[in-house]
Amino acid sequence: MERVLAQKRESLEALRDAKSAHDLQCSECRMRRQNMIDRVTAEYHLTLEQVWASRIPRPKANCPRWKRSKPPWRNCAPSGRHGTGQPGGHRGVQ
Repeated sequence: MERVLAQKRESLEALRDAKSAHDLQCSECRMRRQNMIDRVTAEYHLTLEQVWASRIPRPKANCPRWKRSKPPWRNCAPSGRHGTGQPGGHRGVQ
């Protein structure tokens, strides 16, 4: 009985550690994204809505393509509307 309880406690502790690591990664991603947003909006005097509404230019023939044909900054967004790729949606850690 005690052994089973000790194993369950160890399992719970491992899950808590994994959750803490994931929460840390998500927080870092949100901070990086917010920093990027602040820099872009201040530098180019745009609102966030204008940035998200902008079109991604088509690559020229001799330019390398993005993996999965999306630029990397479209893969990470803060928590909110999960999986939307829109402001307030979260795509995951870079």
